[in-house]
Amino acid sequence: MLINHELKSCFDFTESQKMQTIGREVKISLPNQRLYNLDAKVDTGAYHSAIHCHEVQKKLIDGKTVLSVRFLDPEHPAYHEKELIFEKFKKTIVTSSFGNKQQRYIIKLKVKINDKIYIANFTLANRSRLKYPILLGRTLLRGNFLVDPSRKQ
Repeated sequence: MLINHELKSCFDFTESQKMQTIGREVKISLPNQRLYNLDAKVDTGAYHSAIHCHEVQKKLIDGKTVLSVRFLDPEHPAYHEKELIFEKFKKTIVTSSFGNKQQRYIIKLKVKINDKIYIANFTLANRSRLKYPILLGRTLLRGNFLVDPSRKQ
């Protein structure tokens, strides 16, 4: 019997069986920032993950340039008014689905999803007019999750 190995690999579920299945939205926590049980939108079309900030500024502290951030809006139930300081950050260009380009800061965060910790890059964005303050993009999803859009959580 002749087996087409390319076709066989299409039916090799061992990799996908290791990944968690999530829906179009998921609860996440950012344990290092003491933010828990946050609603996040899963977006397989977005390259980067993003988090809403209502205040972002570069500061000089002890001779080092750092990024000062306040996540979420004061009206959000998880908002805690804490200024968060990031020593490691960079800038990136983000292109929207409409083709608009925007320069944003990008930081690394530890993200807890379903009792597992991931390290992911997040751009800092103004998402105040959007339903979800957090968006999970492809770089976090790839290799870690299968997305079932019919599921909510």
